[in-house]
Amino acid sequence: MKPPESRPLTAAPWSQLVLAPGRQAGALCWRFEGQVWVNCAQVFFDQLRLSPSSVCQFLSRCQSPSGGFGGGPGQHPHLAPTYAAVSALCIIGTEEAFNVINREKLLEYLYSLKQPDGSFIMHVGGEVDVRSAYCAASVASLTNIITPTLFAGTAQWIARCQNWEGGIGGVPGMEAHGGYTFCGLAALVILKQEDSLNLKCLLHWVTSRQMRFEGGFQGRCNKLVDGCYSFWQAGLLPLLHRALHAKGDSALSMTHWMFDQQALQEYILLCCQCPAGGLLDKPAPWPEPAR
Repeated sequence: MKPPESRPLTAAPWSQLVLAPGRQAGALCWRFEGQVWVNCAQVFFDQLRLSPSSVCQFLSRCQSPSGGFGGGPGQHPHLAPTYAAVSALCIIGTEEAFNVINREKLLEYLYSLKQPDGSFIMHVGGEVDVRSAYCAASVASLTNIITPTLFAGTAQWIARCQNWEGGIGGVPGMEAHGGYTFCGLAALVILKQEDSLNLKCLLHWVTSRQMRFEGGFQGRCNKLVDGCYSFWQAGLLPLLHRALHAKGDSALSMTHWMFDQQALQEYILLCCQCPAGGLLDKPAPWPEPAR
């Protein structure tokens, strides 16, 4: 069978989508957390036409006096928008952007979320899962406020979230999931404690998540393909290759990851690209910046 023709990733509709996200724009929290995806998309296409200063001013209004960022001005701080805000400001990369972040208060906020077992809650009174450990490690690394006590026990807690499948669940004992697995491994990479996991079992799990027919990745066993796992699952492979290569496994290439890269590209470009701009999880009516 002749392979399908390659289709380019079209920039013009993309820039229109990320600058006017349409149906999702009415939700303030979506507008805020979507800012990091908008920035990433525009930087990718070298079309950052938003005023960096206006973005900095908006994010500054979302910063809580007690540290961290909320989903909008006046909202309680939460680790997910804190991660989005710090990432967006670092992407902008100007002195004004860096000066928005109150590093001292941010460190206090992270300590307020730390739990005795090494995990983090997403917000005061909120839930615990692997996302929070990754968000905390990421913002602490980006702002250079990592301390030994802040992440004491975190690697061990994440390791307890790896289950018999080889992947990582949201909390110990839960089903392995692509998003949580990326967050768990990425947090350990930041903390330089990847060896806390059984990396070969993790490699077996993630390489089993690419579907032979569609070419895309599923997030969990026996689930449908979803375009977002092109990041969460495929993004695991470079981290895994790097960690295993550092342990002496020279058979793993540092440039060719253990999945069918052409099949994934074809799924994204042929099945998930919306003619009006943006990407979909699968052929569907409306794209969103997070895809």
